Amino acid sequence: MEKIRITALVFASFVLCACIGNSQSHGPAAAAIAPTATPQPTTTPIINATATPQNPAAAQTTATASPAPAATAIPPARQPAGRLNVHLIDAGQGDAILVEAGNASMLVDCGDAQHADAVVDYLNSSGITALNYLVATHPHADHIGGCPEVMRAVVVENVLDNGQNASSATYREFKAAAAGTNYSAAGKGFQSALGGAGFSVLWPVEKPLPGTNDNSIVIRLSFGSTAFMLMGDCERECEENLLNETIAAQVLKVGHHGSGTSTSQPFLDKVRPEAAIISVGANNTYGHPANATLSKLAAIGAAVYRTDLNGTITVSTNGTGYTVAAVGLPN
Repeated sequence: MEKIRITALVFASFVLCACIGNSQSHGPAAAAIAPTATPQPTTTPIINATATPQNPAAAQTTATASPAPAATAIPPARQPAGRLNVHLIDAGQGDAILVEAGNASMLVDCGDAQHADAVVDYLNSSGITALNYLVATHPHADHIGGCPEVMRAVVVENVLDNGQNASSATYREFKAAAAGTNYSAAGKGFQSALGGAGFSVLWPVEKPLPGTNDNSIVIRLSFGSTAFMLMGDCERECEENLLNETIAAQVLKVGHHGSGTSTSQPFLDKVRPEAAIISVGANNTYGHPANATLSKLAAIGAAVYRTDLNGTITVSTNGTGYTVAAVGLPN
């Protein structure tokens, strides 16, 4: 009888282990990461048609989290409710990025003065009457020129810039318009919730680098296990200073309009983006985006989207996967 009891116990243990192993292999997607946590990219893109630098309009990317077995004693972390939508507005050669998370919203840069109406029209069509944050990454006209018009059109609660002054009339107009808001300089270490999302400023630091572009505000935006890197006009020296930070992200807003002075290989190797989005004007005189930048993005397998070819580009995520939608992309 003792042998029979031992045999039955061993058999029951074998069945229990087999059941547990089966539940892990069909377990929930990777756990959500709180906005200020250090996430690792957990999404695997499903590409219906391959986007290439020569034909970036040919694909839509839908990323879904890869199944990851979790220890049975630890329940999966809660995913945030709702969705995060990030709109890279077609503002010519400028940057203008609308972030919506529930009832909260943020605009990162406003394009130039010539495209201010297009940015305001997009905000209006999106139902935006107030912004929790307006972020001016650096005081160049193609990033802040449209901000005074935006601040006249919608209520802006907080204005952040990099603290770097400029002598231009464009900058003076920006500062005058920001006078009626809660204005402050934001540098490395600034963090805030935005609805169910969160964002961290990774750059600049108190002692500025030479030049203006390399002191751009760099933001890492996260929602669940999906992250975005918003680079402003950050160039190589700025990127080098970010290599020891948490910069892994599924979506990269490519720095400085895809210029050859940005998107260095060590930086790309650390971010490992699945989707790269370039805000750039059609037929611009700067040669943006650079062929070298496009080649590096293609080499790491990133799907490339461009506002000069696709118009406004919207990335939507539920925290575990994302979709990219724009003119010319399949539904």
